[in-house]
Amino acid sequence: MYHQDIIENSKKRSLLVQEVMTTNFKTLETKEQLSVAYRLLQEEVHPFFPVTEKNEWIGAIDFDDLHEFLLMEDRLKY
Repeated sequence: MYHQDIIENSKKRSLLVQEVMTTNFKTLETKEQLSVAYRLLQEEVHPFFPVTEKNEWIGAIDFDDLHEFLLMEDRLKY
């Protein structure tokens, strides 16, 4: 659903989360390289990706997480 569709439909009735949630997106495993996460965040339209371990959702990663890590790593070099 596009943002305008949601706004217009919300005027007509009460929407449920399940009617507008995204259900089709990739996940990352805890053992994957950060470069894989970075590439997905650049290529896909989603602002974050769920992180799974043994098919169980245990967290999420986004650009803020990657940026914070890179800043800390850079500061530790000095």
